This record gives sequence, C-alpha cells and structure tokens, in this order.
Amino acid sequence: MALDAARPAVVPAPDQPDFPFKVSESEPEVFYVKADTSAYDVSWCLELSWSSGSRHGTLTIDHNGKPFRTSGLGARPGYEFPLGGDGWVRAGTTS
Repeated sequence: MALDAARPAVVPAPDQPDFPFKVSESEPEVFYVKADTSAYDVSWCLELSWSSGSRHGTLTIDHNGKPFRTSGLGARPGYEFPLGGDGWVRAGTTS
C-alpha cells in the first residue's frame, strides 16, 4: 500500500487473486499488508468491509485501538518488525 498516494488503496500483489475474497470458517484468509512511504510520517488503519448472507459490516484493523504508523526514511536508517518476531530490527537484517 503506497501511503504517498493521494488516496492509498490496498491492492493484491501481482501473483495473488484480486478482491473480493470468499472465506469460510474452515478456509480463512490471511492477508499480509506491506505499507510504505518515502516522504511522509503517516498514521493509518485499514477498514475491511464484509458480508455474510444478509449481514454486513466494517471491521477496523489497527494496532490495539491505535493507528499504525509508517515514516519515510529520508537519510535515516530503516527498521522493520518481522512476522513472528519480538521486536524491531534494522531493515534487511532478517532472512
């Protein structure tokens, strides 16, 4: 998700199926979100619209009730929080 865009939008990776997704209790879907910015300090969350029969709603995805935060690098070093990790590490140092 390009947070520098005028209207950032989540789009699937080129080798992945497009929206909408059909899921079930026995076949859940896992989404990995990559958000980046080169110029700004951005606070953001995702809103997932869903429907099941006649029921529908919107689920807000955030960081324990607070927005996620992503900042452009500029000349600063980059850090990332690896999936399954327990803390921030210098970008590019995990395999």
